[in-house]
Amino acid sequence: MQNHFFYRGPIRDRRYLYGREPLLERALAFITSGQSVALIGPRRIGKTSLLLQLGDPALYAQIGHEVSRLHCVYLDCQSLIQASPEMIYGRLLAAIGEGSEAASAGCRADGSEGVAFAQFEAAIEYASSNGYALIFLLDEFESLLANTQLDHAFYTSLRALATTQRVVYVLASSCPLLELDHVHLEAWNVALLNDFAVIHLGLLSVEASRLLLQELSARSGFAFDEPLIEQLLELAGCHPLLLQIAGYHAIDLLKTDELQHSCDVQMLERAFLSEAAAQWSAMWHRLNLESKQMLALFALLAPTYPAAVRRLEACGLVMQGADGQPTLLSVAFRRFVAEQEVPGVIQVPPVTLVPSLKTALLRGEPLPLPPQQFELLSYLVEHRQRIVSREELTAALWGRYDAASLESLRTALRSLREALGEDQGCIQILRGHGCQFVALDLPVLLLQ
Repeated sequence: MQNHFFYRGPIRDRRYLYGREPLLERALAFITSGQSVALIGPRRIGKTSLLLQLGDPALYAQIGHEVSRLHCVYLDCQSLIQASPEMIYGRLLAAIGEGSEAASAGCRADGSEGVAFAQFEAAIEYASSNGYALIFLLDEFESLLANTQLDHAFYTSLRALATTQRVVYVLASSCPLLELDHVHLEAWNVALLNDFAVIHLGLLSVEASRLLLQELSARSGFAFDEPLIEQLLELAGCHPLLLQIAGYHAIDLLKTDELQHSCDVQMLERAFLSEAAAQWSAMWHRLNLESKQMLALFALLAPTYPAAVRRLEACGLVMQGADGQPTLLSVAFRRFVAEQEVPGVIQVPPVTLVPSLKTALLRGEPLPLPPQQFELLSYLVEHRQRIVSREELTAALWGRYDAASLESLRTALRSLREALGEDQGCIQILRGHGCQFVALDLPVLLLQ
């Protein structure tokens, strides 16, 4: 039986595109009125899938738009990072010719040879004067902007075609246009940015995420029950790619009888994390230090820095929780963050320490501790590789070793373990030897 979850490439079948209908409708409204569109969103969020849908004439036919003279041309700009302007004109002209001999007016280019702008412009003018509407779909547009052979004149010539001919550009970029560096902006021309209607792609809604899991699992012959859907959401959040990965592995395990019921999740978790961790690592390395600190201390800092939260939402790393407040993408992602090194932050699950602020977090949530208990926890975490004797602890915290300091240590340890609640096992007391902090490695789906 076929596994209907897939994630190795863009989605071409609209039946598998969940939660994007409103964005398609908005983009279509702009395009059919002659307005160029910029699809902006983080990597692997579904921009290419949406771009390919917008290149399907059947989509325009559904809304009653005349498609007999509509011609869509898709180009992956990653292949043009070192191309000359003439090579790019040639690639576009070849694509026009492949799709419509009439639209190309007999002008020929095989895609490997360059053509002058005058020849390219002549083909566009012919197509426009004969009623053809051309839509250029430019994927990975930031790669084009990294091409140092393309200058202001190149972009200005493209803009002129949109102004004087029936040309619409639909570009996809992981970088917001106005956040490109000044070198790119100088070539791209800030005025040209105003020509684009911007559509942001983010995470799916919870409803769309549930529908994706329900319908694709049913098509695969193993309809997920509600507990399993909840577990998959705890792993993947509402990220479309991660949902596909989680659903794929759930079906794969169900097909081999290794996932006997919805509570048997350890194999599912391991299979999911083996791929999700690579995606998160790629995201993590693109973040600046401020964003990494925000993620590590999210519950503490989010209420104070709403602009930073919005930036992380745009990166697909933060979503709205059931209470309407922002929260990290998923329980699994929260653990991933807790395992990363962040300057100024000590993360040893289940606790996070910020020495400069004398602040602790437990499983990402603020853990109010009196100064002595914070110092005790910090010392144990700092020396977690070994057992720390009572003598060393009292000397470090009170500067002496006597009956009074020993009693204070016992009281502080008891209060600290009570504050840690179900996680108090991370502080192990070895009678006659001392104490040791032991990092807990709980399964993701038990972290809540």
